[in-house]
Amino acid sequence: MENKRDIDTVRDALDRVVLATRSGSLTGLARRVGVSKQAISKWRKTGIVPTYRALQMCWESNGAVTWMQLCPHIVRQFNDEKANK
Repeated sequence: MENKRDIDTVRDALDRVVLATRSGSLTGLARRVGVSKQAISKWRKTGIVPTYRALQMCWESNGAVTWMQLCPHIVRQFNDEKANK
């Protein structure tokens, strides 16, 4: 299920990765991390970035953008499970 806040968070995080890596654009970021431009468009639309790619972009941005900012759905799920214990 798509979450509007997650989508906004991921879009912002991806834009900040572009700036931090000096990729110039989302297309440049796609080339840098070895995915298609369509993959990044899908992440922006759904608010879901594959964990491996989130870690990769965290590394590429020297930590300027964290995997938690790129994967807010994982953080939310963890917090929900923690709250239900």
